[in-house]
Amino acid sequence: GNMSDIESDGRCNMSDIESDGRCNMSDIESDGRCNMSDIKSDGRCNMSDIESDGRCNMSDIESDGRCNMSDIESDGRCNMSDIKSDGRCNM
Repeated sequence: GNMSDIESDGRCNMSDIESDGRCNMSDIESDGRCNMSDIKSDGRCNMSDIESDGRCNMSDIESDGRCNMSDIESDGRCNMSDIKSDGRCNM
């Protein structure tokens, strides 16, 4: 499971979800947005801060390197709001 591809506007397009409901992320663009390519075990990030437009802004990276996702828009983009208590994606 991984996150691959980003929309041309830089939003996260989720193509796969880990069985535990969390998503693995990799490279971060220089502007702080999510670039989901070349997944690597040491290149994960935790989405702890989200821009008001719903884009992914990584301000805090936690030690476990996991990013807790919540609601997924019907178009497959990540809208981080109302994170479920178990940290899983509400799809």
